[in-house]
Formats: sequence, structure tokens, C-alpha cells
Amino acid sequence: MPPRAWGGIQRSNTSRVPGNIPPDSIPPCIVEPMPTITDEAVCIRNWDFSETSQTTSLFTRNHGIVRGLAKGSRRDRSSFSGGIDLVTRGQVVASIKPGRELATIMEWNLHETWPRTRTDPGSNKAAYYIIDLLGRIFTNEDPHERSYFATIDALRALQESHWAEFVLLRFQWTILVDAGFKPDLDEPVPDNLPPTLAFSPSQGRVLQDNGSHDRWRVRRSTITMLRDLQDNPELLRPEQDSPESPIVQRCNRLLAAYVRELINKEPPTMSRVFPEISRLKSVSDSRLVEQAAPNSR
Repeated sequence: MPPRAWGGIQRSNTSRVPGNIPPDSIPPCIVEPMPTITDEAVCIRNWDFSETSQTTSLFTRNHGIVRGLAKGSRRDRSSFSGGIDLVTRGQVVASIKPGRELATIMEWNLHETWPRTRTDPGSNKAAYYIIDLLGRIFTNEDPHERSYFATIDALRALQESHWAEFVLLRFQWTILVDAGFKPDLDEPVPDNLPPTLAFSPSQGRVLQDNGSHDRWRVRRSTITMLRDLQDNPELLRPEQDSPESPIVQRCNRLLAAYVRELINKEPPTMSRVFPEISRLKSVSDSRLVEQAAPNSR
């Protein structure tokens, strides 16, 4: 008997419909489980996904920045401690699938908060600059444990009423070094010791001050303090009543301007902490390029 035709297409007698495939010939369906991580983290950014869910960015100790969706995080009796808030530390359980933009945040157990970063204007601006910088300097799932602990130390110091200038200087220096952008502070050796030096943001190093527009003029005392901080990271451990230091402020402005050059953007949090930076239109601007007196050191 010739094969029957369905719609003009000849069907072979040897064809099998799916229901006739022997069970032992069907390959097993293997579902690979998504990797689950448990880590401690600081919340550095979040968005409302819905009335009960959040999209969040967490800076973890061992897995770097993890961005994920926390479904039902704002519901009562959820496993998210009432929601994931900015500038808080907790333990996160997340499921990460390779190739997927967002992880699934399964649990968040709140461990630590810093109330003063919400009530004190100076601490608030400093804290938000800290968490903003983390998201701009580091990439997703790139662990930087040293910077994680530097973040915790900085937020705790702000909570204990330490001066924000000291806290920010230690933090900015640490993350620049940890991210591979440590400034080269080796000083060129001229015939005499001029009162000023220069810092090149494109080269990330100290140069001679020749008046060129591709470098920033800085006082020798500014570079000396950064060199001291490089040699002794424990140098800046201020007490609660420590006075603000003009040299510390200059060091902070220099590092912040260097960060701005690295990320090619001025975050709003930076201009709130360092308003002078936002008025710096060129590397030769006198607000940052310091005109030191001849006897300055």
C-alpha cells in the first residue's frame, strides 16, 4: 500500500509519532540548580520594583557587587527583615544564574544600621558618597574584601561622630589602592625643593610643577600627608574631638578629583561633599590647583 498523503506531503510508514517513542530512548532532562550564596553585605542602592518587592545592589564581602530582585521583601513576616534599606549591613542569601542580569535575593537578615548617617547632614552626605563610589569604581561580582571592611569601618566611624574629612580620606585612599588606581607619589628630584608639585590625573602620578595644563598644582604638604598615609594606613584614627585639618581637606579634594577623572563623571554625591570640585572646570582651576606661598611645605 502506498503511503498516505497529508496535505500533499508524503508520510513514510516508518515515521513515529511522539507517543510511540520507547521510554528508554528519551534522554533524561537534567535541570542544573542555580548557585546559591550566603554572604554579608552592605546595601549600596535599591529601587522599588513593586509595592512589595525591591531591586537592590549589595556590596558583599566575598562576591563583590550583587544586583538582584527581592520579591516580597516589603511584606509583613517576610524573610527580609521588613525590607532592604540603604546604608545597612546584613546577611544575604541569593541565587545567581550565570548570564542573568539580576540574581534572586532569597533572604536578608539585618545585622547593623548606622542611624547617625540618616540624622546628621554631614554624616549623611559622607555615607551616601561612600556607597555611591563603590558602585562606580567596582564591577559586578568582583570581590574586594579590603574595600568591604573599609566601608564598614567608615560607616562605623561616622556613626561614632568622627569627623567626616578623616573618614573619607582613609576610605578614598583604600578603595583607589584596592581597585588598582593607587596614585604614584614618588617625587621627581629637582635641583631644589619647590613649594609646589603637580599631579597628573591621566598618569596618576606626581610630576614637577611646570605650569602645564595637563596636571594639577598641589602643595608639598598635601603630597607629604598622602605619602604618610601610604606608609602608615593607621595614621588617620581621629578621636571624636579631632579638629578638621586644611591639609586633610586638600588631600580629599585631590583624591575626589582623581576619582572623577577615572570614572569620567561627577556623581551628585561628590559635589555635595566637595562643592569646590563641581566648580572645577579645568585642571588649572585655582580652587583645586593650589597656589602655595614660597615658604609652604
